[in-house]
Parts: sequence; C-alpha cells; structure tokens
Amino acid sequence: MVRLFQWNGVNIPYPITGLEYSYEELSTEDSGRTLDGTMDKSIVASKVTLSCQWLNCPDTISTILLTAIKGAPYGNLTYPDPMVGADNTKRFYTGNPTATQKVIMGGVAYWDIKITFIEQ
Repeated sequence: MVRLFQWNGVNIPYPITGLEYSYEELSTEDSGRTLDGTMDKSIVASKVTLSCQWLNCPDTISTILLTAIKGAPYGNLTYPDPMVGADNTKRFYTGNPTATQKVIMGGVAYWDIKITFIEQ
C-alpha cells in the first residue's frame, strides 16, 4: 500500500529516511502537583508534531520539498498516523526547515533536509 505524504494536496517525497511522530497534551494553567504530590491535570488539547528528514536529496528533490512549504505558513498535511493506523489529514504549520549540503557530484548538490510540521 502506498502511503500518502501531501502538503496542501500536493504530493511531496515521502520521508523514508526519517519520520518521527510525537504528540503533546496541552494543559490548563492550574494543572500541576498539589502539596501532597498528587497530579491534577486538565487537558485542553492534544497536538501532533512530525519531525521529518530526507537524506542525500539531489537538488531536484530539495527544491520540491522547500518550495512546497515556502509561502504557506499553514497547510493541510496528509501523513501516516500511528494513532489511527491509516493516513490522516490535519492542519499544520512548519518550523524552520534546514538544508545541509553533503556533497556535489557530477554537478549535482546533495542535501540533508529537515522539516518539522506542528499541528495548528
């Protein structure tokens, strides 16, 4: 089965070399431990973060990745979601992407790209 990885409906290369899923539970300000050490936590939302990495991408792939997210601070991301066991689409924004040049061979630069998608 082919898994989707799309930003605003546009297919982008699947981050085969690195896709880390995490989620954060956001609590109210009054959440915390009481004087007897008991935890009192009121969760108001859970948000997903996807840390993605593409290793040794030629210029053509790095261009697709970086131009897809440029100028679109928010977007719909379709990704494989381990919580639902299938592809899921949610609204995300991107952190600051990085592109580290690894080597130039035959006139082509190869890059390691990292992009973090954070649920809105």
